[in-house]
Amino acid sequence: MPATSAPPFDAVITVTLNTAIDRIIETPGLAVGAHLVGRRIARQPTGKGVNVSRALAALGVESIATGFVGEDELAAFEKLGDDRRIRPQFLAVPGQTRENITLIDPEHGAETHVRTEGPAVTERDVDRLRRKLNLIAKPGTLVVFAGSLPPGMQAADAVGLIEQAASAGAAIALDCAPVAMAAVMHHPLWLAKCNRAEFAEILGEPLPDEDALMAAGRQVSAGGQVGSAGKGPTKAAAEPPADADAAESFAATDAAEPSTGGKAREPSAGTAASIPSARADASGPSASAAGRRSDAGASQTWIVTCGAAGAYAFTDGAALMAQVDVDADAVVSTVGCGDALLAGYIAARQNGHAVSDAFARATAVATASALSAVPGQFRPVDVDKFTARTSILSLT
Repeated sequence: MPATSAPPFDAVITVTLNTAIDRIIETPGLAVGAHLVGRRIARQPTGKGVNVSRALAALGVESIATGFVGEDELAAFEKLGDDRRIRPQFLAVPGQTRENITLIDPEHGAETHVRTEGPAVTERDVDRLRRKLNLIAKPGTLVVFAGSLPPGMQAADAVGLIEQAASAGAAIALDCAPVAMAAVMHHPLWLAKCNRAEFAEILGEPLPDEDALMAAGRQVSAGGQVGSAGKGPTKAAAEPPADADAAESFAATDAAEPSTGGKAREPSAGTAASIPSARADASGPSASAAGRRSDAGASQTWIVTCGAAGAYAFTDGAALMAQVDVDADAVVSTVGCGDALLAGYIAARQNGHAVSDAFARATAVATASALSAVPGQFRPVDVDKFTARTSILSLT
């Protein structure tokens, strides 16, 4: 798969294979078996790629949004075009789009998530999307594949779509099913994003500590193979057990990661430099190398989020760590924070920022998103505030 495109891109295309309708309801004192009156906060079209398009629009970046939608909800997804920065080009399939129901209990600071299953996708549907990508994916474009696989779609189908877009000369960004990411991770990707648990699944081996994470991140960003990753799925490969659309705890807490209370922790022993503000230039050899290499358009950048512990960015063996100073009590919902991070990074790169500054801006956008109950919504003033509070560490 050739990598012939680099930012700024002529067009950004988001592909959501498993779209959804988000229903977000505030239910104080939520209890199983009780009869409660809730307050509807939002009901809107969503899915990881859709969230990315919505966040990109809020950041001033236009995108084409495509993917599969149940025919009963097609009109709702077409209304995304009311924002002129989003051009919806979804493909309808028989049935109802799945629903993601989020119940927010402000009294206990807890979220409950209920997900239904969407319509099954057929080989004919996949072929329709293949033809759509053949028309819009070309040199100078960025194609973002985000989210889980719908019923009926195999990992090999997703891999085929990714490889087709890349073969057309488009740059590729991935935040999708780990089994699909594992199959293409050694091709020239422009960007890959996942959380720590997904990264371990992609690699096919555990990441018990920071050293293991650092070593794996550096190796995959430099094109090396780790564990059993990169062998690729067969046509009959099973769908991944983990839902790639699961809520991503970025700025608050994460069950798989130690909580820091939302405060930036001390650098590890491997830290080479600390950059207190994203507005500052990246210092240290690793940070500057990351910025230069990504501009060449042939590097692989991996962003791995680690809950309250922050996030890592790896580019051609260089490693950066981002942490943000945020009051955990201010966090409303972490649903969609990972999508906001992805959009923040793309938008910053579109605006000419190097990897380190774009990574900091992305972290700030994700954190600002956590202050809203609605995925993809954030206030520009919060993005600016958290950008100033973001620290970027260049690791050796």
